[in-house]
Amino acid sequence: MTLPQDSTVRHETVLKAPTPASTLREWASPADRRVRIAKTLEFGPLGEELGMGHWGVVYALESPWVVKITVDPTEAPMWSKLGTLDPLLMAGLARSARIVRLLPDMPFEMEEFPVFAIVREEADMFLAQVPGVVPSERTLQELGQAGFNRVRYALGKYKVNAELYHNENGAWNNVEPSVRVRSSIEGMLNYAEKLMELPGAELLGGTLYHLTSKGIALRDVHLNNIGWRKYEIPEMGRLPSGLMVTDPGHTPTRFSMARPIPAYAVNR
Repeated sequence: MTLPQDSTVRHETVLKAPTPASTLREWASPADRRVRIAKTLEFGPLGEELGMGHWGVVYALESPWVVKITVDPTEAPMWSKLGTLDPLLMAGLARSARIVRLLPDMPFEMEEFPVFAIVREEADMFLAQVPGVVPSERTLQELGQAGFNRVRYALGKYKVNAELYHNENGAWNNVEPSVRVRSSIEGMLNYAEKLMELPGAELLGGTLYHLTSKGIALRDVHLNNIGWRKYEIPEMGRLPSGLMVTDPGHTPTRFSMARPIPAYAVNR
């Protein structure tokens, strides 16, 4: 059996109830809809499923691209905002090539969820696709077990502080931040710096540090949402190899109007 080769892959378990992503998989499954999605994106046919999380599903496109189809309402606006920033400072983020909304919306639990498609560069997995938290072969080659443990620790601590930052409910207000918010910002910067000190994780740490210093705290960056740069894409500018964020979603954001997100009908 050939295992999927993208970092967003998560281990699936038997669920008693459908999730947004499992419902989205069915939404995107009709052959004619897949053809319409592929024609809309213009990056080749919609290929095999590479992974499924809670909010979205990743599919193969023509190399070096994949597409994340998601009903996370924050992910597309965040990709849109991050795409306006300095590419060199965003070197620790997967490059995106297209962001669109797909119509019709997806019904789920008596609600209608907007569907978005994000075309981004493919990544090598950070984790091996086996039960437990196990480094992939490339991760061991690049970092070794000790380096893997350092990334796991620093990224976990960054995520804890990012969650605290957002849960304080003062993060986006014009009022003076609370002591806890200031402490969480200091924590995120500290653990981003720890990543910057580790060869192989410098790009990831640098991007997280820059975003945090600009008031953008990615809330859900974890080991399944990072991966290794796999390809050079000269037409988008040359960037060094290293770890990068592959999913900046699940982050409350002010950036819904950063750039207009075009909508296309893909219904039958």
